[in-house]
Amino acid sequence: MTESMDDTTRSTIAEHMDAGRFDEAIAACEQAIHAQPDDAEPHYLRGLCEEQRGDTAAALKHLNQALEHNGYHPSIRFEVGRVLIKEGEHDSASRHLRRCVELDPNHAGAWTLLARLHLRAGRRDDALAGLKTALRAEEDHVPALITLATMLLERGELEEARA
Repeated sequence: MTESMDDTTRSTIAEHMDAGRFDEAIAACEQAIHAQPDDAEPHYLRGLCEEQRGDTAAALKHLNQALEHNGYHPSIRFEVGRVLIKEGEHDSASRHLRRCVELDPNHAGAWTLLARLHLRAGRRDDALAGLKTALRAEEDHVPALITLATMLLERGELEEARA
């Protein structure tokens, strides 16, 4: 994302979101969008806010607007993929998550979500490879560790799961 959003606006939006004051956060995002219409960050933050308050359709709308302004930012791709999974749009989610790891090969979260999609599709070897990549990127990535342990336990590999 671009660096044009000022720190004060960014902090204000984050404080409102952290406190669950989504209307105030959205209003601050809208002000930032109006002030800097070509900046991806206020659209991205608006998308995160909409997703936190449970409106995944609005979240996708704003995250996609952020992508229009900066399609090369892995965090935007990751969030779009994550929200698409919630919507049950696994093929589209997979495309965004694959693009995320192309842009940032060390994005453990994206590798983990891709692995979960592989598991859902019955591609255990691909899932295992994705989880190993996630853990190489971030050895203590809890979601990857949990997914890997669950997968190994389901396969009856108790000793390997304990390791």
